[in-house]
Amino acid sequence: MTLRIFLLTSSTALFVGFPTMARAACLTDQEIEARIGDQVRSGTFALNTASLTGRPLCSGLTLAQRIQQMHDAAFPQEQAQRDQLAAQARDRDVLAQQAAARERAAAAAQSVVPAMARPAGGRGSDTAPRAQPAMRPLVVTTAALGISLDTLLDRVVHADSSSWMSNRYIAGSMHNARYISTNKAHTSYLAYGEYSFQGFGGGSGWVKVRVTGGNLDCLEFWDQAGTCRPLYRSLSQQMLVAGAVGMMSDGGGASSSSRNRIDDPLDDQRRNQNSPPPPPPPPPVTPIGGDRGLYGSDHSCC
Repeated sequence: MTLRIFLLTSSTALFVGFPTMARAACLTDQEIEARIGDQVRSGTFALNTASLTGRPLCSGLTLAQRIQQMHDAAFPQEQAQRDQLAAQARDRDVLAQQAAARERAAAAAQSVVPAMARPAGGRGSDTAPRAQPAMRPLVVTTAALGISLDTLLDRVVHADSSSWMSNRYIAGSMHNARYISTNKAHTSYLAYGEYSFQGFGGGSGWVKVRVTGGNLDCLEFWDQAGTCRPLYRSLSQQMLVAGAVGMMSDGGGASSSSRNRIDDPLDDQRRNQNSPPPPPPPPPVTPIGGDRGLYGSDHSCC
């Protein structure tokens, strides 16, 4: 019984003393400095660390990490060069991401340009209304595209100007862009910008762009103030569609149909059915004395 207690007590003492022994066995920074400090400061390519292997560092670092710290302290200019190269690599990554975002935005804008196709069979007037493709939602935020608000509005108006007929937008002329109202993330906002154009009354104009949840809602231009319309639905495009619809209405086709109509006998019958009925014929008049006269057919007057 006493032997068991002694063994337990001895093992307990050994357990308690083990951390102290472990701390004494780790490598301190002073010991590492004393053994390889001169090698590190000499700039030699290969270091002799045979006397330091097999023991952990008291700092918790690896031996390679500690040697790198010593090298950086001895040669600070190399550390500055590495930091500069790392910063340049990060800048290149950011520029590459921004360029990719601009390419995606340009491709998305091109994909919604309306197809100016003739009607089936190759016939029909060139002024016939053309089908507008369904617009895909575009993420139009400065953060997503990595561009300024001036550039964002410039791209939106440049894409919309493909539906203009009288005026021509001057690409890159957007300026004085600002948010009229916006949330913190600039994903839902009303933005304003000024631009230049060529054409009738050429000069400058303004545009307001409304975006909700990163998707383009509508645009309001200076020549349609108070009307916020979808992309590619310019005033000239609306007038073109309205004129084409008017030509296809009943009034627009009446003269053409009357000139080309072939007379049909049934048309007279259909028109007569819609006319009021004629009056009844007068009743027959019976002579005095009946149908055979006053004295009858057997008598003569003289």
